[in-house]
Amino acid sequence: MRQSKLLASQLQRRDPNAWTALLCEQTGRDDLVVTAVSAKPITPHHKNGPRITRYLLLLAGHSDPISFLGRYIDPVEAAIFRDVAPRLPDLLPRCHFLHQAMPNDGGWIVLDDVPNDILPERWAVSDINAILEKLANMHGLFLDRPTALTNAGLTTILDRKVMPWETLVAEQKAYFEEGPAAVLSEHALTQAGQLAPLFLQAANGLVVMRDLGGWPGILSETHLTAVADLLDDPLPMLEPLRQLPQTLLHGDPNSSNWRLTVFEDQRLTEWQTAVIGPAVCDLVSFIEQFGLLETSEKSVGMKTRPLWPVNEETIIDTYLLALSQQMNG
Repeated sequence: MRQSKLLASQLQRRDPNAWTALLCEQTGRDDLVVTAVSAKPITPHHKNGPRITRYLLLLAGHSDPISFLGRYIDPVEAAIFRDVAPRLPDLLPRCHFLHQAMPNDGGWIVLDDVPNDILPERWAVSDINAILEKLANMHGLFLDRPTALTNAGLTTILDRKVMPWETLVAEQKAYFEEGPAAVLSEHALTQAGQLAPLFLQAANGLVVMRDLGGWPGILSETHLTAVADLLDDPLPMLEPLRQLPQTLLHGDPNSSNWRLTVFEDQRLTEWQTAVIGPAVCDLVSFIEQFGLLETSEKSVGMKTRPLWPVNEETIIDTYLLALSQQMNG
């Protein structure tokens, strides 16, 4: 562990010898020599995300530099890259180094700097099919095999463990102070379990939409009433989901978390949301956010996708076919 901490420190200080040792170990070659290392901070993908550094390495005998990403990760991502990523070599960015002070702690990681050559607004049908196939393969690989995931430290999103009221109030203080929590019963928050924070956020959205008089053509009072009823008694929604087979979920596999290269490679990033749950949660998350696109890397905001290359039914059919092939393969 001490050696790991020392190497992490040397890599962060841009020590060419440390980077040389890491490259030689990872590639199995002894003729690679790093002559210079530069570092450039880059904007985190998500607001309040951890600091990310791009390391540019110059190699002896090579004119073009190679790049890696270094950043701190939370315990969930550390568990994913330590215990899960080796079983999904074609899905996650390749991990070259991971330092953790303790097994269940966060850590510092060195990852491939996967280029995002094909932005979501330029995805073709073949790109979407490849993404859905990889998502289905991941779900199929861990379907009804929760032991490996719980041993890695992942939690179950739909468990019946009640979130302590004091914890909920402390973590979601604004919602309780500003009133949206008042539309939720104690029964609803108890049944929601670990999803209670999401129910509070949904209640906040409900209050806002009702204050605005709905969304003409999108959300009528009938829709808002249905949402209110569901928030008041979530059991009709949660219980069927709890009966489904459990698997590994990314938790937020939206378009902005995928990196597609010109070499027909698709990588899923940002694994801090990973949990155990029914596969349909990831699929619905992908579909629900498919129509939203980031405005740019430097600005915060979203825009709507002007044209869907495929419709929702095709996305579902493609995913189910890929999952069936994975399970029967």
